[in-house]
Amino acid sequence: TQLPSTLIRGDTYYIADGSYGAYAFNTTVLGTSIITIKKATVSDHGIETGWNNSYGDGTAFFAAFIITNANCGYIYINGQVDEGFRINGVVGSTRGVDIQNNNYVNVSFVTIDGTQEHNLFRGFYLINSHNITIDHAKVQNMPNDCIVTRVVSNLTVQYSKFDTVIPSDSGAHHDLIEMGDTNNGTFRYNITSYAADQLHFGFGTSDGRWDIYGNIFTGALGGGMVIKINSNDLPAGPLYVYNNVFYNVYLVTNKYSSSQVGYFSNNIFHNINKAAMGNYTFDTNYWGTFLDSYGKPSDPHGISGGDPFLAATNNDFHLKNDSTAINAGLNLGSLYSIDMDGHTRGADGLWDIGAYEYASGTPCPTPIVSFTMNIL
Repeated sequence: TQLPSTLIRGDTYYIADGSYGAYAFNTTVLGTSIITIKKATVSDHGIETGWNNSYGDGTAFFAAFIITNANCGYIYINGQVDEGFRINGVVGSTRGVDIQNNNYVNVSFVTIDGTQEHNLFRGFYLINSHNITIDHAKVQNMPNDCIVTRVVSNLTVQYSKFDTVIPSDSGAHHDLIEMGDTNNGTFRYNITSYAADQLHFGFGTSDGRWDIYGNIFTGALGGGMVIKINSNDLPAGPLYVYNNVFYNVYLVTNKYSSSQVGYFSNNIFHNINKAAMGNYTFDTNYWGTFLDSYGKPSDPHGISGGDPFLAATNNDFHLKNDSTAINAGLNLGSLYSIDMDGHTRGADGLWDIGAYEYASGTPCPTPIVSFTMNIL
C-alpha cells in the first residue's frame, strides 16, 4: 500500500517493508500540527488488525522524500531503526531528501546510498528552509555532496555516519556539507570516514555560528580538509570546535581573514598529514603525531603525546586508561557537557580531551534521542 497523495495533519502513518518509489509531500501546514511517517516495526506498528510481524522486520525503500511544495513543513520522517528507511539513488536521480522553502522537518534513521547513481546524486538538499534536524542518518557511497545547504538556519546534524566517496562521471566534488548562508548550525556526535572536504563553508555571502562538537572526523592522509573556508574574504563563524577527534586526515582547517572566527578546545589531533591550521584560537588541545609539523598553531595550554586511543586502527577512539588527555580539558559549559556515549563530561570534577569522556568499564550505548519539534 502506498502513502496517500494527501496526508492528514496530526496523523501518524506506519510504513511496512517494501518499495515505495519517490514521495512528494503536499499537505499545507495547519498551525503547528505535525505529519509523522514511521517505519513499522514489530514493537511499534499502530493497530494490530491485519498486522504480521514480517511486515516490520526489514527495510522500506524509497526513491526520494520530496518536500518542495511551499508551506508543507512540520514533517517527521522516522525510520525508527538502522536501515528502517533507505534511499538508493537510481540512475538520473539527483537528490535523496529534497527540502526547499519549508520549515520544521526532522529526518531520522534514513540511509542514503549513491552507488547506483554515480554522477550528480546528493543526499540531503536543503534550500531556504529552517529548523531542520538530520538524526541517526547514514550517507554513503556518494558521487556528489552528502548535504547541501543554502539560506538555512537552525540546522542540526547528529548521531549520523558519513562514509565513502565514489568517483563521479562528471567530476563532481564530494563535500560532506556544502554550505552557503547557513547560520546557527550544530554538527555533533557524528562519525565520518570521508576522504574529501567535509564541512565546507563559503558558497554564499556569509555563514554564521556553528557548534561542532563530540564528533569523530577521519578521512585520508592523501587529501581533504575537515573544516574548510571556500573564499578569501567570506565572513564565517564563530565556529566553536570542541571535544572532537581528528584522526588520519590530510588537513584539519584553514583560515584566510579576520572575518573568519573559530575557537578550538579539547580536541585531539593525531596522525594528521599537515599541521597548518590557520590563525584561529587554539586552547587546551591534544597534539599527537603529524607528518608535516610546519605551521602548527600556538596552543598556550595544549599537551603533546602519542596515541591516546584504545584502538584507533579498529575505529575505537575511547581514551585508554593511561592517556594524558584524561582530566586535561577545559570546562566548556553545559551545552557541550554530554559525550556521544551519553556520559557527562566532568562528572569526576575535570573534563577530558577528546570526543569520549573516559569511563571505566563498558561504554554506555549511543543514546537514542527522542524528537521534539522545537517551535519558536
